[in-house]
Amino acid sequence: KQQAHHEWRARSLFRMARGARGRAAAAAPPTLLNRFAALTLRDGDDNDQDAAGSVGGENEDEETEDEPEDQEPPERTPPSRPTTKFDYFAVLDFECTCDRAGWPAHEIIEFPVVFVNASTLQVDFEFRHFVRPTERARLTAFCQQLTGIQQSTVDAALSLEAVLAELHTFLRTHRLVCRRADRSPEHRLFVLCTDGHWDILKFLRPECARKKIFLEPYWQRWVDVRRAFAHEFRCSKCSIEDMLEKFGLDFEGRPHSGVDDARNIA
Repeated sequence: KQQAHHEWRARSLFRMARGARGRAAAAAPPTLLNRFAALTLRDGDDNDQDAAGSVGGENEDEETEDEPEDQEPPERTPPSRPTTKFDYFAVLDFECTCDRAGWPAHEIIEFPVVFVNASTLQVDFEFRHFVRPTERARLTAFCQQLTGIQQSTVDAALSLEAVLAELHTFLRTHRLVCRRADRSPEHRLFVLCTDGHWDILKFLRPECARKKIFLEPYWQRWVDVRRAFAHEFRCSKCSIEDMLEKFGLDFEGRPHSGVDDARNIA
């Protein structure tokens, strides 16, 4: 009877400890990183509930009854999933053909992507290509002055279709995947990030539709950084410079340079 009582008491204490951990985890607010990652505009083939675990821990100061001397504490199992929803944030910012009075159909002329490690929050690598416009090959003086991109640069560049193929090869080389089911210690999960919806909805998709260029599945969802920032800080949507100013930072580089814009967003 005494042994049965010890076993019952040990099971009761274990359930109490597990319940305390669950309540602490449920009460703890998610980190800014996880809230940022949760604001994807589209998540077609993944389950949002398969996200990072809750933040929180045990209350070490909470008083509990002494455990029986002959009962070993239960072993803790390691976490079954990574601590962040994504492994990499792929921050992009396109530059396109334009003119002061407007432009009938934009074509991408600079294609940069900056990859931020979700665990270290450091930039691990970058992808950058200039792109040759094919519908209106000549850049306007306004476009060259705004972006700093010269006519000779785009004349020697690859087409958009070729640059998209180069990006896909780059992702495979770095073992980056877009489906959660494909995630593993060797294959890191990434999500695209943009400052607003224009880069994908107004620039990339219309141009690819006109030119009949195939887009890979990872272009179907992304994080809108401007929207996520406004949601987190309960403010109206604002520019890159205004977002940086909130943290006491200055814009580094040249505004309207695609790679500099992407680095500052990152």
